Amino acid sequence: MASAQGNLARVARTGTPLPPRPAPFQDPRGPKPDDRTWWAHPALDVPEELHGRARWMRLMRLALEECLSGEELHVDTPLILCSSNGAAHDFDPDQWTTAFDTRALLGGTPWAGTAPPIVSGSCASGLQGLWLAHHALAAGAREVVVLAVDILSAGSQRNFESLRVLARNRVGPWQPGSQGFLPGEAAVALRLRPPSSDMLGLRLHGPRLDLDLRTNDGLERLLRSAAAHPEVVLGQGTGPSSTDREELEALRALPPTLPISTPLHAFGHTLGASSLLSLALLLQGATVTLPADKAFDGRPMLATLPPRARALILCRALGGACGVLSTSHSLGDGASSTFPSEGACTRSAALRSAPDVRPTPVATPALRAILQDAVVHRPTARPEALLVRLEHPLLPPQRARFGDRLLPSAVLEMTPGHIALRIAREWGFSGPAMCIVGDVDAPLPLHIAASRRFCVVSVRGSGEQRDVRWSTRECAHTRCGTAD
Repeated sequence: MASAQGNLARVARTGTPLPPRPAPFQDPRGPKPDDRTWWAHPALDVPEELHGRARWMRLMRLALEECLSGEELHVDTPLILCSSNGAAHDFDPDQWTTAFDTRALLGGTPWAGTAPPIVSGSCASGLQGLWLAHHALAAGAREVVVLAVDILSAGSQRNFESLRVLARNRVGPWQPGSQGFLPGEAAVALRLRPPSSDMLGLRLHGPRLDLDLRTNDGLERLLRSAAAHPEVVLGQGTGPSSTDREELEALRALPPTLPISTPLHAFGHTLGASSLLSLALLLQGATVTLPADKAFDGRPMLATLPPRARALILCRALGGACGVLSTSHSLGDGASSTFPSEGACTRSAALRSAPDVRPTPVATPALRAILQDAVVHRPTARPEALLVRLEHPLLPPQRARFGDRLLPSAVLEMTPGHIALRIAREWGFSGPAMCIVGDVDAPLPLHIAASRRFCVVSVRGSGEQRDVRWSTRECAHTRCGTAD
């Protein structure tokens, strides 16, 4: 991995995490009276002068170098990329439209010359990528590499300021008075293989994915079906305090003595890489900095992670996408799968008649048109997953821009994963709903296991000129049929 504390080898050697540092770019509007610079958790070994695509590629290569360690990959090993913001340093139309162009990002890697799309679901991107990897392995892939990367950027910093979720006081995760988080950046690469009878180490169960139809109900549903006896929960604790409270309320489904932890205080909020960062640190049994030993609801907080522990890794993105991953020690520890089969959602299961949330107004014309189509294309039977394939990310309308700032609603609407969330809410669908950005005609980065039924929304074009196709795919191993 690459992070504010270095790679996994450095984290294992070093006991005291590095503190926050000035962000690797200056606020173009000049110093503020109360805050003379932007503070963040920049990655080590990444020069300050690198921005945008160059910075993204540097982080990616550092993570792949440690993950692969010079070992050869099978020629057919798929790469599943995950990122909330791609390689954009700012959100002007030119940079944002090309932020997910992997033809320009994968040079110097074993996948150079290919153009796999990028899973983009805000902070849930990493867990959504793991979900795709799980199904690729179940369908017969020998191995899969999952790589999540998000960089510090001036545009992201301004957007978080608009959303009022940045920290001005570092009181720490799950503490009263938290105003938010300091941003961080990270790249985490995982090499995954199917379980075998002689496997040692950490086994992954899931992840399971959902979304909020009401406040926090997606995470609550996932935790009700999760393992009964984990040793630790790795959550987020991003703040503000109201968001932390919702996360802790969802954890009421678990014993009150079960400790929680998060890498956020030492690494910053690493967006789409955050859940995979938690998993990497769990593998290492790392020590993370926590400013308190209890959350404000009294739940204990754990600063040293038990190596390869039975754990729950959870995520709830600002827009409402959420996921939970469970781990166990090995196949030989007597642990069975900690989640019910996703096949429990059968083809005959009906969708809810209406979503539980009142849809908010939509300012982006292209998104408004997609949601109007969604009403017409609402499936009669409940799909097992919703996948939006987006050629280029949406652009906020000019009326949502104020100089270099965006309205908070525009920040959410331009996020690729928001499209899948809004369609799911129009349908009253709870379950896996995600967006992948890139070549719409490229082979899917998943071969969902036999008897899977999923809805695909393909959005071609850029700007306000979009061509939208709706289909339901029935998959049997690697052969997919399409029914319009």
